[in-house]
Amino acid sequence: MKTMFKTAVSQCKYSQAGQIKVYVISNIAPNRLKYIDEVCSNLDDGRYRIFKPHCFNQYNEDNTKIEFEAFFKDQQEIDNADICLVLMPLYGRDCAAEIGYSQGMGKCVVAYVKQMSTNQENDWLNDWMVKGFLDYIVTDDLAAYQKLSSDQFIKRHEEYINRKMVHLIKNQNSLDIKLEELMIEKST
Repeated sequence: MKTMFKTAVSQCKYSQAGQIKVYVISNIAPNRLKYIDEVCSNLDDGRYRIFKPHCFNQYNEDNTKIEFEAFFKDQQEIDNADICLVLMPLYGRDCAAEIGYSQGMGKCVVAYVKQMSTNQENDWLNDWMVKGFLDYIVTDDLAAYQKLSSDQFIKRHEEYINRKMVHLIKNQNSLDIKLEELMIEKST
């Protein structure tokens, strides 16, 4: 393991306490880190062990320079996760791969959508494979809930899997309870 990888690990909080293991799937560009940490802070109550890849990957490096250990660590964490939490709306190809891999491994894959106010934030709705690999979509934004609930692909997917995919929560602080409920629902 190279020095840069060790440094990234030592600079980030990695919660060991808790029973529910959450792998966070998100664009890890530097301008997204505050949002990731904000959402994850709502899960930091002792019941969750949260893995945020940006704490272990060289998010500020060119993708051609990322060490193999980062890929392997992410794969191990997905394999060990109970829930894979996708922080929408912005994500990239690596996130799409993580979503598909997580679903293939039988994980509970939940997207959290904070808002959908711009075309760029709505762009993921064009990615039918990504939508198809999500088990649930959670939002605390009524406009986003309405848009997602009326999405024809999502409606057909709900019919196919025979359960409601889109859930409205009161606020971001309610995310922890909803994640646990959805994980239990998927496992039954």
